[in-house]
Amino acid sequence: MTNYERHRLTRNLPLSFFPGVAEIKPAAKGIPTDVSIAPLINTSEDSVIANQDESQARPRTIMALASREMSAGRVIVIGDGDFSTNSFFGALGNGQLFLNSVSELLDQNKLVDVVPRNYELGTMRLSNIQLKSVFVITIVVIPFSLAMIGLLVWRGRR
Repeated sequence: MTNYERHRLTRNLPLSFFPGVAEIKPAAKGIPTDVSIAPLINTSEDSVIANQDESQARPRTIMALASREMSAGRVIVIGDGDFSTNSFFGALGNGQLFLNSVSELLDQNKLVDVVPRNYELGTMRLSNIQLKSVFVITIVVIPFSLAMIGLLVWRGRR
């Protein structure tokens, strides 16, 4: 389970799925003083990196927003590149998270929280009588009528 930090980008966002995610950590040199980093998504308290003891479980940052104070430059760093591919775009909140991230980077604040439309296939519910009527008409009546018309046309040409 992931934990979202309070930010405009993650507001009203359903849970997301991150296949093969990696932790995001500052570089050994450190972060420049004019750069501010805001964690956006953290893992749960029970997260463990592969091949580690469960005693080393702790929350890990997997998505962060970095921005410079004196410029409009911003970067969103995500520890997984697959979450927004076609195969995972519709999974949970991945598509919405990706679209919110793009809107945040473009400074289109009005577009954040715009949920893409989900089209559902219409369903038809028929009672047993209606179902039998459709079956009889399409399997019996229509083929029989076409056969009779063909027979009449054939006799008329003879």
